[in-house]
Amino acid sequence: MTTLYLCEKPSQAKEVAEALGLSRKSDGAYMGDGVIVTNAVGHLLEHANPGSYGAQFLKWTLDSLPCIPDPWQILLKPETVEQYKTIERLLKTADSIVIATDADREGEVIARNILEYANCKKPIQRLWVQETTPSGYKKGIAKMKDGKVYESLYYSGVGRGRADWLSGMNITRALTTSFSVGGEGNVLHFGRVQTPTLALIVFRERAIANFKPIDHYSIKGEFSLNRDSLPIKMTLQLLDEWIDASGRLVDKTIADKIVSECHAAGESTTTFKVLKYETKEESEPPPLPYYLGSLQKDCAKQFGMRPDKVLEICQSLYDTHKLISYPRTEGEYIPTQIFEESTLRLNALKAIDPSIASICELADTKNVPRAFNDKLVEKGGGHFAIIPTDKANFNVSNLSANELQVYDLIRRRYIAQFLGYYVFDKTDLEVSYGAYVFKASGRIPKNDGWKRAYPKATTADENIEVEPTLPKTEVGEPVVLCDIKADALKTKPPARYTAGSLLTAMESIDKEIDDPRLAAIMKGKEKAGIGTNATRAEVIKKLFDGAYIEESKKYIVPTNKGNELVTLLEKGCPALVDL
Repeated sequence: MTTLYLCEKPSQAKEVAEALGLSRKSDGAYMGDGVIVTNAVGHLLEHANPGSYGAQFLKWTLDSLPCIPDPWQILLKPETVEQYKTIERLLKTADSIVIATDADREGEVIARNILEYANCKKPIQRLWVQETTPSGYKKGIAKMKDGKVYESLYYSGVGRGRADWLSGMNITRALTTSFSVGGEGNVLHFGRVQTPTLALIVFRERAIANFKPIDHYSIKGEFSLNRDSLPIKMTLQLLDEWIDASGRLVDKTIADKIVSECHAAGESTTTFKVLKYETKEESEPPPLPYYLGSLQKDCAKQFGMRPDKVLEICQSLYDTHKLISYPRTEGEYIPTQIFEESTLRLNALKAIDPSIASICELADTKNVPRAFNDKLVEKGGGHFAIIPTDKANFNVSNLSANELQVYDLIRRRYIAQFLGYYVFDKTDLEVSYGAYVFKASGRIPKNDGWKRAYPKATTADENIEVEPTLPKTEVGEPVVLCDIKADALKTKPPARYTAGSLLTAMESIDKEIDDPRLAAIMKGKEKAGIGTNATRAEVIKKLFDGAYIEESKKYIVPTNKGNELVTLLEKGCPALVDL
């Protein structure tokens, strides 16, 4: 009985062969007793061009559309014919097949397209590996599953590919032949995900151009709680009768009246009193480990990296250096089995970079952090979060500057899981005079917990605000109004997209859709958004490469070409860009 392992690329075949103890290579494969390991070179097959479905599609004409294949054809790429012949020959000698391509939808499509094209009906198992280290492969080989478990991934990939082909080929041809100067030489591209993403950017730019600021007011008071304390800035809570539908105080007459009345009342040192003074201990858990989207957003925010650059670096850290787990993941959780390897991974981190050792020494590997959760790993599609591997024979100085930046975020987020909750005392203070209630809050750290994983100058939580330390007082105590004023403010236009905020918008596209029914569909239980974590970077890159968008400082803006394409689609078929 002979088993053939079908890998995605030569380097992968070599690693699988080593894990199986094979060293003899012959005729494009690693050979052993009853075991063969061979590989594709990425996608060997591709969708046939429209011309394969009829002579009428050989030229780009509007009259020939739509092109709807029936049946669908996939063809060998000219440059991969010889590699396919090698695989086909080996398939005939095997009794069973192991799909050992990348652990994702594209990997499944690469392998099963080959098996389908070769009309191979032999039993299939699946090697599902998320860490390309020797130990990762050995663990994967020990727990392979029946191929049917992952069959739905293949059909999902086929469906996505066909949807992209149908929309891209037909609408791109229709647009180009109808409106482009120069025909095929000046293509107007349409993409099922690409074009709605472009529309997001165009619509945001229009909203900025058409924005009209609204004047409104925020009333701030400064109060002294006792003779020894410095004045504390507090914000007046606005009553419903003062505000507009958006919750803003826009009437200057009301703002002036409030300030005047508070000034008059403040002349007495007993008018304003403490309405609430409450201190309680609160805590914040470590931020969950990275999935690809959250890592890309943090890299954009901290280093100005474009999503495609982050993905490129992650692939290098995963494929070449073997320092991180599979990066094209949407999972934020880690299997509990990996918790048992925590000490091994932390020791590896120390070995490859002693500068991180002091933080690793703080890790508590006795108690299971919340990030280790089998049920939530499965709910997230089976892929777990991006974490460091157990590879110890490496010197971190061999990484490029950008690689180290990305790797450092990943390893610190992982270490943070073992450092406990950030614990602090939260104090809420309210001061009142009649209907006027001013509020302030403060916090005093008690245990830095996971924050110890990060340099003091930075934080892993971009939403946390620095709050003052409030002096002690009691309910009913009089306070002194030192100053009060109405700050004149103006509403701000929506911000232009950065790489990070565009990814967020693509993830949360339901927030951009006016139709409640469609918004609910896009949000769904899985909050799918448009595109996937694995494809969004590529979509944005295509928009840059096609000159539909460009960077202006750190912001992404549409070009004239991008604006014109969206405008054209709005006039001809609004549904194609309707958010």
